[in-house]
Amino acid sequence: MFDLEQKVLHLQMNPHFLFNSLNSIQSFILKNESDQAVHYLSKFSNLMRLILQTSRSSHVVVSDEIKLLHYYLEIETLRFENVFEYQISLDPDIDEEFTAIPAHMVQPLVENSIKHGLIHKKGKGHVFVIFKQNKDHIEVTIEDNGVGRKRASEIQKSKKLEVSNQGIKITRERLEIFNKQKNVPTYGIEYVDLHNEHGEASGTKVVLKVPFMDV
Repeated sequence: MFDLEQKVLHLQMNPHFLFNSLNSIQSFILKNESDQAVHYLSKFSNLMRLILQTSRSSHVVVSDEIKLLHYYLEIETLRFENVFEYQISLDPDIDEEFTAIPAHMVQPLVENSIKHGLIHKKGKGHVFVIFKQNKDHIEVTIEDNGVGRKRASEIQKSKKLEVSNQGIKITRERLEIFNKQKNVPTYGIEYVDLHNEHGEASGTKVVLKVPFMDV
């Protein structure tokens, strides 16, 4: 368990995301758009501060997880020039200040939706993140209106893009450990391919089930 948690601490954010975010902020500075530069630099610094604050714990309160997602998604909308919008919803039954979930499990799934679904889409993209409390777990749904998993895979193969799902792999490993501790396969990740009325791919829904505890 220790080795796995150490991996988590070193895998807070994709280094390409950090590098590209700084490049985007730098572009505002070069274009003398100081207000935009200051705005996003503030978001970036808040994100880094929150990552550092939560990096020594295996769990994080839901309010901090949502703050992290907000900062991350605002910066991603900058990087991809507002090609998508996002919304985060919280079940009123969840006490976000006193309910903790395993740290840094949601962001890799949101990143996956953006990288493989939304940036290849024609027209405005949307991603919705919904936190819902069930009897023995928190259910986080990430739904996008992107190109779908099949088309994303075809694009990756045609462009010979390197696919790295290390964050999701570690998330799966952590969930397996929680299931063994509970001795019931309660937690996991489920993918649902979405289709429109014509049977065409219209996005992907990911359902993440994680344990929670009161703090």
